[in-house]
Amino acid sequence: MNTSLQGKVVIVTGAGSGLGEATARAFAAQGCAVACLDINKEAVERVSRSLKEQDVQSGAYQCDMSSAVDIVTTIQAIDEE
Repeated sequence: MNTSLQGKVVIVTGAGSGLGEATARAFAAQGCAVACLDINKEAVERVSRSLKEQDVQSGAYQCDMSSAVDIVTTIQAIDEE
């Protein structure tokens, strides 16, 4: 069984700081592309930009996880990319 995360796409909520940021960085270190979600646009863009500087495929998405519309819209944007 292959347990490698290399080449997988992960979605990390709260990726703009704290545990979410650490989780995004941990997945990136395992070779994943990381979709970074956070309600704080500037924070999530900072994290995504930092990952890109390390040659990690990453995208920043401002998303309010308490809004079903935001979640659906964001997942569609990720899927399109």
